This record gives sequence, C-alpha cells and structure tokens, in this order.
Amino acid sequence: MGCTSLTRGDTVLLVSVYGTAIAVALLSVLGLHGHDFGPGFSTFTTDILHQVCLSVYGICLMTNLLLFLGLVLPLRPLLVPWLTSHVLLCFALAAFSCYYLILYVQTECNAMQHPCSTTAGAVGLADDDQATIHPRPYLISDARTGYSLTSSVGIHNGAYDHYENVEDGGAGSECVGGNHVACTVLLGYSSSIVAAIILLTYLIYLVQDFFDKLKYQLKELSNQRTNQELEEQR
Repeated sequence: MGCTSLTRGDTVLLVSVYGTAIAVALLSVLGLHGHDFGPGFSTFTTDILHQVCLSVYGICLMTNLLLFLGLVLPLRPLLVPWLTSHVLLCFALAAFSCYYLILYVQTECNAMQHPCSTTAGAVGLADDDQATIHPRPYLISDARTGYSLTSSVGIHNGAYDHYENVEDGGAGSECVGGNHVACTVLLGYSSSIVAAIILLTYLIYLVQDFFDKLKYQLKELSNQRTNQELEEQR
C-alpha cells in the first residue's frame, strides 16, 4: 500500500499547528528563564532583547492562529500577516547572524597561552613586557538569577582571556576558560540562525504557493456559483 503525499493545504495546516505549538513553548519556557544571547551583549541589551523576543513570539502565535483560520474559512487576507511577519523575521535573523560573525572575526580564537590568576578583580601577567592590555568585554547575563559571566582581558601579542564569575555584584573572580569558548559559542549561534533562516524560507515558499493557489481556487468557486445561479434562473 503506497503512502499518500500531503496536499499543499495539509502542509500549510501543519505549519500553522506546529508554529502555534512552538510559539507557545517559547513564550512559556524562555519567558520564565530568560534568554542567553552569548558573548557580546551587555545586561541592559540582554534585557531589551529579551522583551523584544517575547513580543516576536507573541506575534508569531497570533499570525499562526490567523493562518489556521485562513485555511479553515478560507480567507486569503488572513495569510498575509503570517507571510509579512516571517519575512521580516528572516531579515532580523540575518542581521543577528551577521553580528555574531563580526564578533567571531574580532575575537582571537587561539587557546590561552598564559596562566590566569585573579585576586579581587586584578589580573596577573606572566611577563613584564606584556603590559599592554586591551579590554574587550563579552557579557553573558541573566538578570532574573543575578548571575553574570564576563570575559574581558586581551593582550596585544596573543590570546589571553579570563572569565569572571560575578554573583550579586560580589568581589573576587575565578579563571575558568579562554577566548576559544566564546568563539565556539558565536560560531554555533551564527550557524543555528542560518539553519533557521533556511527553514523559514522554505516555509514561506510553501505558504506563498498556497496563497497563490487559493486565489485561483476561490475564483473557480465563484465562477461555479455564478454558473449555477444562471442555470437556475433559466
């Protein structure tokens, strides 16, 4: 018994159902636990982007519900908000991906070449001639837990970063990693966003194709009704 392929309408219906479920999951989980945008974002920026992302999830939820109603009724105008919002989402994700790539290029991704020791916020250097420090702060924070992870110090002739664990603005720090960790995070975020853009582009193609087909289907239904009314009048 051969497997039956889904029609374009059934596929778009699945898109609306899964899109609604994903939007609800993101609102419920990330709305409580917050977002982690990786290195390169301050606490203030993280809080603003957190609110923006929650608004985006809410818009996605509403547009997916409208998409579902547009399939059931059917009404073509109800598909327009979904198409518009997700096209804009693709552009926003592309900008985020480019920003992560810029941070990746600007970050020295070599392994740590010097020992790291900090006491009360001070960093000890291995050699006296390596006193030129170029701080480049990368901050990962969660304002809801009061915990932040900061990567800062860079030396002019090599990669030298330390991570400071700061809880409740307290004193003291502990060296736990290097720039290669930040590079892995940045590259992973950028790659994930590119994959999400490709998936969204395919979904937009499916909905747009159904949007065009629905136009001709509604015209055919209108013509059939008109012909039936003319036959009844005769």
